Amino acid sequence: MKLEWHDFDIGLIMTTPRIDDVFSLALKDDIKTAFSAYFPEKLIVNNKIQHNDAGKPKVSNSADFFSQRFQLGLDYCGWKIECELEDQIIDGYKEFPFPNLNGQYIQKDKFINILSKLDLDDYFPRVANSIFTCNHQRTFFSLPKSITKKAKSDFEENNEAATVRVGLEFETGNIASSFRSLSKLSTLFSLKMIDVGVLVTSNTKRVAQNIWPPRNRNSSLEELKERKFHLEVRFPLMICGFAPDGWSKDKPYLTKVSKKELDKMKKQKLKERQQEN
Repeated sequence: MKLEWHDFDIGLIMTTPRIDDVFSLALKDDIKTAFSAYFPEKLIVNNKIQHNDAGKPKVSNSADFFSQRFQLGLDYCGWKIECELEDQIIDGYKEFPFPNLNGQYIQKDKFINILSKLDLDDYFPRVANSIFTCNHQRTFFSLPKSITKKAKSDFEENNEAATVRVGLEFETGNIASSFRSLSKLSTLFSLKMIDVGVLVTSNTKRVAQNIWPPRNRNSSLEELKERKFHLEVRFPLMICGFAPDGWSKDKPYLTKVSKKELDKMKKQKLKERQQEN
């Protein structure tokens, strides 16, 4: 499976706070392990379109093939699966403890003063919100790049122990489902239940349309960008796109696995881990 992180795209959002590289690398390593644990070493997908009796394209590759294996991989990495937080059910939740993380923090009495130093433009509401939620309510985020040198003097450097709470959504549904996932992560961030959100979905429209029929409008990061999803992002977000290693019209279609087979796969992986240790 090919993975591509879109940090640069998120970095273009001027109000997005910076995430410490120590945390970013740890999270990416977890997601990489989650994908590699139960997926084939080389995933080749049959992209031949089949049709139903009415002559319309039908779903040949099961979305469950991806979600089942990825959830097993998350569980293998210590994530809570199908985790319910404040009546919101998300695909994964994990706490990452660190002995120290770099960030900038602003005291309550200085927060009001900082508002007068911000540029009063279209970004003002989002910058103010970002500072309050990430640099006052939390201490391990760096400042958005839109903060001026004059305003930076009001912030304190922080390098203390921290536990970063991460909520994750894995999307193989249609494009509307991805926006619902982003909404759930945003809500949990606002309620201070998570600190960082992660969205994992098909990397491009071509990937989604080769796995599933184009008429299904399965989610992809490419289409999310076209719909300017980043304008609604109000929380620290990391996004990852996946793609198979190749295509072949001769391979079997991807199918859902029974619970019995999933349990067998899980026991085998745990046995391999014990042997390695």
